[in-house]
Amino acid sequence: MATFAHHQGMVVVPAGYAISGNRTTRTGGSPYGPSHFSPQDGSKQGLSDDEIQIARDYAAHFNGIADKLAA
Repeated sequence: MATFAHHQGMVVVPAGYAISGNRTTRTGGSPYGPSHFSPQDGSKQGLSDDEIQIARDYAAHFNGIADKLAA
């Protein structure tokens, strides 16, 4: 998707390892952004605490970048 975004002149805001949970979780995030793991057998219901925190941290990171671009 990033390639498509670049071709359209869009700004891609990756999480990188600035989001601390990305370094410690097996589900919920990567340097590309928040994610969710849902096994096909239905053994996991809802979001994990890691997934929620990483999504919140990424939202704050994204908002900071958007504020800088708007200035």
